[in-house]
Amino acid sequence: MFSNQINMKPQNDFFFKLWKVLAWIIFLGLCVETGGFVFNTAFTLFINPAGASNFWSGLDLSALYQHSESKYVMITVMMCIISCLKAIMFYQVVSLFYKKKMDWNRPFNDTLGRTIQLIAWIAIGIAFYGMWGEAMVRKMLASGLRIPSAEELKFGGNTVWLFMGVTLLILASIFKKGVELQNENDLTV
Repeated sequence: MFSNQINMKPQNDFFFKLWKVLAWIIFLGLCVETGGFVFNTAFTLFINPAGASNFWSGLDLSALYQHSESKYVMITVMMCIISCLKAIMFYQVVSLFYKKKMDWNRPFNDTLGRTIQLIAWIAIGIAFYGMWGEAMVRKMLASGLRIPSAEELKFGGNTVWLFMGVTLLILASIFKKGVELQNENDLTV
C-alpha cells in the first residue's frame, strides 16, 4: 500500500547540506559579532575608554562615551541584545538540522511547530529592540550628538524583522493545524 511512498533522505540532498552550512556560518558570525560587542563594551568601560573610538567593526562611539557613559552603555547593550537574539535565532535554525526536529516522513510535528513559533517570537523581539534602539539614536541625533546612524549600529530593518516574525507565527499556527490533521489521519488509518 505504501510502497510508492517517497522516502526523502535529506543527507543526500545538496541543498539541504548547503542550508546546513549557511546556517552554521551565519550562526558563528553572529556569535563572533555578539562577543565583539560585549568585549568592546567591557573593554571601554573597565580598561581603556579610548576603545570607544574604534568600537567593533570600526564604529566611532567616542562622542557618545564622552557625552554620557550611561547612554554609551544603553546603546552598546542594545546592540548586544539584538545581536544575541539573532544568534539565538540561528542556533534554533541550526538545531533543526541536528536535533531530529525535521522528520521528512512526518513533516508536521509539535517540536517543529514550537521551534518555528520560538523563532517567530525572537524575530519580533529583534524588531522591537531595534525600534527602541532606533528611537534612542534619533533622539540623540536630534539633540546634536555626533554618533553613527541607526543602520550602522545594527538597529535598522525592524519592519522586515516584524514582518518575518508575524509570518512565522502564521506558519506556526498552520503547523499546529497540520499536526492535528496528521494525528486524526493516523487514527483513521
